[in-house]
Amino acid sequence: MSCNAPIEGSPPRAWIFGGGAVSPLFHARRDGNRVFYASSLAETKAWLPYADEIGPVNFKRYGLLAIFLHNHLKSDVTVTGLRESGNALYIRLGPDACPVLWDPPEWGVAVYAIIDKTTLLARPSHLYVTP
Repeated sequence: MSCNAPIEGSPPRAWIFGGGAVSPLFHARRDGNRVFYASSLAETKAWLPYADEIGPVNFKRYGLLAIFLHNHLKSDVTVTGLRESGNALYIRLGPDACPVLWDPPEWGVAVYAIIDKTTLLARPSHLYVTP
């Protein structure tokens, strides 16, 4: 899979949107990975300040998926597949074809994807990462 390539699965249509380090100031309610979906800029306020800079997103058409991987110290993972079932979105992670090299982050790394909202059956209210 190439960088910024379309993600397998249809619907929904989605594209890899990059990744980066998560700030050590990010404190989740409990330890472990976190998955976020935002359909507007306002919905990113709880976690966006802790993410590396993300390029502009047209929230009128696209939703932003962010996966924070706790204690993951390399950017060698990306979203490789999406599957929708009702209001649940199942996300498959796999090896990144274009890993970025940096100093290991203290909290972990983030993986981003944009999703064409017009291809979603419903707004996702449940997000799951599957093998």
